[in-house]
Amino acid sequence: MVTPETQTALDLLRKIPDDGFKWYIIPMMGFVIYVYSHEIKKKNWNSVFAGLAYTGMDFFNEWWNALLVPITNRSAFWTVGGESALVIFVGLNIEIFFVFSLAGIAFTNMLPEDKNMKIDLKFMKMNNRLFYALGNCVFAVAIEFWLHDLICTYN
Repeated sequence: MVTPETQTALDLLRKIPDDGFKWYIIPMMGFVIYVYSHEIKKKNWNSVFAGLAYTGMDFFNEWWNALLVPITNRSAFWTVGGESALVIFVGLNIEIFFVFSLAGIAFTNMLPEDKNMKIDLKFMKMNNRLFYALGNCVFAVAIEFWLHDLICTYN
């Protein structure tokens, strides 16, 4: 028997909300298209591929998370609930998908020019690319947890 949270996510899965189409996703999609087209026009391929890789990794993580529901017949590790324009998987909605598609580009723009620069962490030196990748992933997950907690508190 699935958990109540998982059942809520399954009930929302790939359905238009009862109160109709959420038009706010159109400007969100437009902004994503604008950012990618801007990076392509500048021929900033590292940024474009980083954005696609970050989106692909999130999509992969949400895919295996969703597979846990039929495998366990209980729950995924995480689920979405509340209002959304479209729930894609039990743990992914269109709003999160758009944010992650931009996050890879934004995170790439944070990287120092020097690829070989090391970050001194007192106990070790770490390559800046690895440091920023891990740090930004932790940051993104922390924001997701905070938003989930905020939404659950007020719903």
